[in-house]
Amino acid sequence: MNLRARRATVLLVLVAAAATGCGSTASPAGSSARSASASPTPSSSPRPIPVATPSPAASPSASPSAAMATTGRIVNAAEGYALTLPTGWVRLDPNPASMDAYLNSLNGARPEARQLVEAAAAAFRSGLAIFLAFDTSSLTLKSFSDLAVIRAPGTGLTLETLLPLTAGQLKTVPSIVQPIRTSIVTLPAGRAGKLVYAIRMPVAGLGTITITAIQFVLIKSGSMYVVTFGTTAPLKTHEAALTGIAKTFELLP
Repeated sequence: MNLRARRATVLLVLVAAAATGCGSTASPAGSSARSASASPTPSSSPRPIPVATPSPAASPSASPSAAMATTGRIVNAAEGYALTLPTGWVRLDPNPASMDAYLNSLNGARPEARQLVEAAAAAFRSGLAIFLAFDTSSLTLKSFSDLAVIRAPGTGLTLETLLPLTAGQLKTVPSIVQPIRTSIVTLPAGRAGKLVYAIRMPVAGLGTITITAIQFVLIKSGSMYVVTFGTTAPLKTHEAALTGIAKTFELLP
């Protein structure tokens, strides 16, 4: 494997870890998913799926994304994409005050809701994701579902090359549950690489839980978009609905 391919593989694994985790400490090299030279060790464990949370009192001037919709069709022209959230799904605004306010509102709620939401907020604050949303219709440990989007520099590799390299690295992570499914699918936005795998993750106060990640990788004009869904619910009951959301993803001109 040449150096370029190695870096591309490491980058996608970094993106996957950032988009699907928020419970453990990130590698210093993984502090930014936009750094093409970032290089976590192959044995580093990804972190638990973040559960993004709605912003009940975001100020219009609080952040560049504050004017964006929180549900329905959401357009992020600056990052070159749009997507549509179904009823019950809500986007989290990255404004720290908004996130803190929502976390405070969870005091007295189900303990797992506060813990997973707080972990999600920490991941968003790190800057690893450019978008987080979650399904507010279910706030139980057994049925959390969320969505993260990361935009990273393109690798110059095709999906046919990138997917098996990435799957190979994921297999070296002890917390990954085999098998790792990979395929190339066609979304309205274009061809996408698809990865499906499960992760066993310790969550403070909740023990070890199993999370299923469904990731779609799209490449356009020097950028790689990784759209990651995480769910603690059985995959057979949620994959179709989550894939339906992925089909709304748009790459803007």
